[in-house]
Amino acid sequence: MKAFAIGSVQCEPGHLATGHLIGGYLENSAAVEVPLVVLHGTRPGPVLWIGGALHGPEINGIEVIRRITRELVAPETLSGTVIGAPVQNPLSLRDHHRFILREGADVNRVFPGKALGNHTQRLAHRLFTEGIQRADVVIDIHSNTHPAIDFILIRGGSPAAERSRELAELFGWTLVLSLLEQEQSMTGTLMDAALAAGIPAMTLELTPQRELHDDSISSCCAGVLNVMREMGMLDEPTTMPVRREPIPELLGNTVQVLAGRGGFVHPLRQVGTRVNAGDSLAIIRDAYGDVVETIVSPLQGYVTVYPRYANQTCFSGQTVAFVNPIRAGA
Repeated sequence: MKAFAIGSVQCEPGHLATGHLIGGYLENSAAVEVPLVVLHGTRPGPVLWIGGALHGPEINGIEVIRRITRELVAPETLSGTVIGAPVQNPLSLRDHHRFILREGADVNRVFPGKALGNHTQRLAHRLFTEGIQRADVVIDIHSNTHPAIDFILIRGGSPAAERSRELAELFGWTLVLSLLEQEQSMTGTLMDAALAAGIPAMTLELTPQRELHDDSISSCCAGVLNVMREMGMLDEPTTMPVRREPIPELLGNTVQVLAGRGGFVHPLRQVGTRVNAGDSLAIIRDAYGDVVETIVSPLQGYVTVYPRYANQTCFSGQTVAFVNPIRAGA
């Protein structure tokens, strides 16, 4: 076994090592460093990329990676290599925002990036070419606002996508089969760039943003360990983690239900609840306390997320709820 090298990291077999990739440079020429934590096993095996904080407020992946690499997996018992990238988008984390504010661009819409593009495109290019492209499986960890259910976005239509689904089922979470041709706003994701390169990949959505939630994090860690067992990276047999009340049906592309009036949002359903077209999802009250709008579901499916903004208010045209239909025949 040789040492594993990535970015500034040189990790010997049976060890943990830290370092970084260079994501770009600031006005004072300081490097934007993407931190890396590498576990390199004592036996040959596959490479697993686990990424967090591609969007600044979505911090649960940082703690998942810490627990996997620092507490739950000993490198001397590992076959293959784990690359943890806890903060894939350092400037977005610094801005506490989904985007890098100075550019207003979503890095998870520009993969695989451009070597000579703007900062967001260069960051995606370096993450992909220097790290993600070297992996055998990719797990990209995101977070939704509270209240929401934990779910996993997967694709279909290729051997890599089918393998992703097999691995995603090991989490015991709700699965959303999101077909790209039905959701054009989702082009350029990290997951899709990996799948296009033939690498099984999935997007995990934990709950909530901006805080660490132990139930969600612990369940995610159990799922990641199951994936590693299935990949042959760990010796112990695969065991299903404690399920977090998953929706039994496979779900389809998210439908965002929008507000017509602005005001204070009061959800009427628990997330994970099945609804029919026309069922009430939320009411919007104005500052006087009057109900100015009742938000109804446009379809039959499940309520998966109530996006909450700074103070549980919305303006006209803003998303009030996510509803996912049941994916028939999948």
